[in-house]
Amino acid sequence: MQKVEAGIDRYLRAFESGAMPESLCGPRLKALGGQAGTLRTRRQELTETDDTEAVSVPSEADLVALRELVADTVTTGSPAQVKVVLQGLVEEGRVDGRHAIKPIFRVPTLGGRSGK
Repeated sequence: MQKVEAGIDRYLRAFESGAMPESLCGPRLKALGGQAGTLRTRRQELTETDDTEAVSVPSEADLVALRELVADTVTTGSPAQVKVVLQGLVEEGRVDGRHAIKPIFRVPTLGGRSGK
């Protein structure tokens, strides 16, 4: 959003100083204005979604069951089973560089399973 607003500001300054005629900056300003409107709408949608989504915190029993399931699978499971379990725990991976990869984990609900 800041980048779009900065672009609008640059075009307006160029127009106001006489460095750019309206015939050149007008269409671009119209496009940037539309983009800014779209971004504002999307930001509002995301804000509303964040406010309405219920966050469920896993219970201690859920965490114990999950820990047991992961440990059991890693210890006795096949490579394919280990891969499935670990893929289920990683929500996303953020790559900040070759030596800076940060996995973001999520804790799935086990639906009352004991973990075994």
